Amino acid sequence: MQRLPEAIFIVDLKTEAIGVAEAVRLKIPLIGLVDTNCDPDPCDIVIPGNDDAIRSCKLIIDAIGNVAAERASVFRQAEEERRAAEEARKRVEEE
Repeated sequence: MQRLPEAIFIVDLKTEAIGVAEAVRLKIPLIGLVDTNCDPDPCDIVIPGNDDAIRSCKLIIDAIGNVAAERASVFRQAEEERRAAEEARKRVEEE
């Protein structure tokens, strides 16, 4: 990775204890799918749900993944437009 992520999504806080500890240590916001057998305290955003059922996990992961993919495409498009405007500005300055 070239930079730290802006947030981390973890499905099972107990299983991914190392990832949770790293996110807390690096002060990366943590989004967690939290079941009744987990402590929600390390999470900045808690999604209550069953982290043991595959269908439950898939539903939530797909919803978050779809939004993330949509926002990533919007971000990439804005970056391309910004770069094109910057290149046009540089060409004008050179002339």
